[in-house]
Amino acid sequence: MIRHKLLATAILSATVALGACSTSGATRNAAKLDVTAAPSMADCAATSPELQVYNTPSRAVKYVVVLRDLNQPDSERGRGEAAVTPAGLIPAGTLKDFQGPCASQGSGSYRYDVQAVATGGEVLGTGSYNVTL
Repeated sequence: MIRHKLLATAILSATVALGACSTSGATRNAAKLDVTAAPSMADCAATSPELQVYNTPSRAVKYVVVLRDLNQPDSERGRGEAAVTPAGLIPAGTLKDFQGPCASQGSGSYRYDVQAVATGGEVLGTGSYNVTL
């Protein structure tokens, strides 16, 4: 009986220790951000739209944003960073080298990926906003 209790205690201790090691990843427990875009996103715009972010963790100091063309998974159609504000706004024009979604080039699917990042670079939250033409 004592042997079974010692074995059970050892297994429990090992499980807790392994669990503590596995939760140290930067995005494993990241918060879910809700992201929306300004309603007037012009077709083939040269300037990225204003984005609104909700549920930003309090330790976040900046947003990192990437626009991806989902038909070309490795593509980036713009990338930028913006300071976190109490209102959760990412200003229009934040993304550099922006190539906005274009209905005139045919149908497509695009996604704005947003990360909320702490001072040390830890990703505290992630979210996205999809655009389909």
